[in-house]
Amino acid sequence: MSSQMNDLMVEIHRRSAASFDGVCTFNNISITGEEQVLFNEAQAMGFINFEIKDDFGDYYILSLTPKGRSEFNLPEVKRKSFWGWLIGLVSPGRYWVRLR
Repeated sequence: MSSQMNDLMVEIHRRSAASFDGVCTFNNISITGEEQVLFNEAQAMGFINFEIKDDFGDYYILSLTPKGRSEFNLPEVKRKSFWGWLIGLVSPGRYWVRLR
């Protein structure tokens, strides 16, 4: 694979891992012609799920497929549920040290 394709997969993985819903969103205006070709190539190879939304503006929703993760050696991101995150945030054991 080209280094540009590898960089694209890592960027999608990084943005997807940082988002709460596990997908990466790009604004249509911020995409260059070269990146558009890479998106189309990655989708044709089965590395990414590529969806175009145009409800309040044109933007792309991208996520890696299992094939894309295995091809580029990217791990599956395990997320806590919202409730698990919230309980961990307000749990008293998080901030207090138990004295013995």
